[in-house]
Amino acid sequence: MYAELKERLGLDYSLAIVSEPCKYDPDNGEPIPITGGSVGKILPLVVAKGRLAHSCYILAGLNSALIVSEIMRNVELSTAFLSSDLGVSNQPPATQIMRDLKTHYDVSTPEYSVAGFNMTFFMSTKPMNLVAKLKDVSAKALQTVVTRY
Repeated sequence: MYAELKERLGLDYSLAIVSEPCKYDPDNGEPIPITGGSVGKILPLVVAKGRLAHSCYILAGLNSALIVSEIMRNVELSTAFLSSDLGVSNQPPATQIMRDLKTHYDVSTPEYSVAGFNMTFFMSTKPMNLVAKLKDVSAKALQTVVTRY
């Protein structure tokens, strides 16, 4: 398509920007600006399996949503996931999705829940190191929830 436009309109491409779909600021309706950079990105997902329980007997189960929320609490904005090159740091992780995996409402706690985290990094960081940190955070979060129960 771009080659066809170049030929048909006599264009000379010097730069191409491939942005994500344009989003608008809900407060003022202005487009959110395109940002530049050259960081890597992963979107690891964490799926927690709890133990199903009726809500009036919550202590008989293990709420997967509580496990995922504890993981999210310890991942979101965590400086443990930062890397830097040439004096510039990436952004800390942000949660992109967090939900239980119920297909319909019922009065039980969710057996499965999921969270996905946007993690950026520079070449000095190996993506699997971020995944290893996420596994450590997840294990500690599970222990915290089990202790709370």
